[in-house]
Amino acid sequence: MKVDYTVLDPTGNITILVTSPVEISLQPSVASKLMELVPEAEQVGFLSEAEGCDIALRMAGGEFCGNASMCAATYYVNKQGFGKCPVILRVSGADGTVAAEIERLHEEKWRGTVNMPRPQKLEFIDLPGAGELPVVSFDGISHVIYEVSESERTGGNTNVDPYGYNDSYAPDTAKSSAAQCSTSDELPISRDTAEALACEWCRYLGVDALGIMFLNTEASSMTPLVYVPAAGTLFWENSCASGTTACGAYVAAKTGGPVSLSLRQPGGSLEIRVSEDGAFVLSGMVRITHSGSAEVSV
Repeated sequence: MKVDYTVLDPTGNITILVTSPVEISLQPSVASKLMELVPEAEQVGFLSEAEGCDIALRMAGGEFCGNASMCAATYYVNKQGFGKCPVILRVSGADGTVAAEIERLHEEKWRGTVNMPRPQKLEFIDLPGAGELPVVSFDGISHVIYEVSESERTGGNTNVDPYGYNDSYAPDTAKSSAAQCSTSDELPISRDTAEALACEWCRYLGVDALGIMFLNTEASSMTPLVYVPAAGTLFWENSCASGTTACGAYVAAKTGGPVSLSLRQPGGSLEIRVSEDGAFVLSGMVRITHSGSAEVSV
């Protein structure tokens, strides 16, 4: 089948948006083929029309993604020929509609804001191999907040493996991009251990997708690891919008007030603002890189 697509760069979280119709049952297979074609891509979403919104987005794993939502809104505004425009989306993993606003800065570079879904809950859970950690749950994905202090960092390229896990624990279907992990934000545990824990915790919690957000509030930085079983992907992402939102929820809960948090990530910075009334607004940059077509056998 012929598949049309556009590749966008939202703060390094390279996203392929499929713009031609693809049946939901075929989407994971099509996504896998396209990620082989565009190896720098970290995720694939599928665009369509739907009632009550400007554009609909379904991620290959059925999860919610804030970066991909900004990409879908950018694609829509660019196609309409607008320089600045509010956009209403329907996105997998989110109830109701999602509001965004996109503004062209120059050429193919855009600034976007997205009203992120509010977390369903924030709770401390005793997780295998790590003890009690905060877990922020959204519809479609949960994020474990793993706080990192300057004194605890051991370096992500070490052989530290305190829990006795290794990368062989991860399922064969997963695609690990450990080489993309930030080198400036060193991890308190080895990358192999982190990948194994992401897979283990996803199964333990019984969630559709799981992220581990290594949050360093002292340095205002975050290193995201995201596992999506349905899509067969395990990525050290260059940025994670829902993970940034989860960190905002966690910090707001700790401080008991509104939060404006800019987190430096491997691909750049994302900003999350949490208002007094509990609204979550994410801001970031998006760049359209190129469009193409591919013959995909499924």
